[in-house]
Amino acid sequence: MLTIPKNLIKNDDLVVIPRKEYEAFLELREVKTARVTEDDVLRWSKEAKKLKKEGKLPLFKDLIKKEYPALAKKHRL
Repeated sequence: MLTIPKNLIKNDDLVVIPRKEYEAFLELREVKTARVTEDDVLRWSKEAKKLKKEGKLPLFKDLIKKEYPALAKKHRL
């Protein structure tokens, strides 16, 4: 049996989840709160142009096939 002090709960509910799930939640929250700046977009654009010039920029349909094979199959990519 485990006793949880009332001052930890206060007026809110207490939820117990595995640490890995909690850490995954924190990472997701970090991604959602990240802000994209104009400098980020400019840097990405330069990187994409460089990759395209070098022939290393993957095509969108190839990315879909790799990351979402079921979706690619559904849309016959």
